[in-house]
Amino acid sequence: MELKEAQTIELLAQNEEVFNKLYTLYASKYPEYRDFWQKIADEETNHALWLRDLKPDIEIGNLSFNDKRFDLTLVFQLSEHAKQKLNEAQNQTLPIAEVLKISLAMEKSLLEGKFFEIVETDQIPLKTALFNLAKSTEEHIQRIEDLLKKISG
Repeated sequence: MELKEAQTIELLAQNEEVFNKLYTLYASKYPEYRDFWQKIADEETNHALWLRDLKPDIEIGNLSFNDKRFDLTLVFQLSEHAKQKLNEAQNQTLPIAEVLKISLAMEKSLLEGKFFEIVETDQIPLKTALFNLAKSTEEHIQRIEDLLKKISG
């Protein structure tokens, strides 16, 4: 399936919004961890905004994709997986350790899929935005891992 670059960025932004919905749901289902989940959910909203901020530069040709490092199939797979986990979470309550493992796997897949390495550009603001997305995702991974260790003893 051939998608325009702006549509690809939009799909990535929508993934971030699904993550936001999932983490917001976790915040309501696990009140003792509400602040933890809500903070990450809010950051996912920011990620979507950062991605959408790239779209004007795509549309005027200041941004191009490196197709050797980016597989659009992975975006669709992650999107479907996140939607499935959201649907499951709406219908059942898993132990918090399981929820953390699910979230950890999804966050790691963003980095492993190199989702934030999709562009080639010399423009510092664009490189900075993508660097910040990757860094924030790494921070999510660290915080989730830390909480998982803490509750696992």
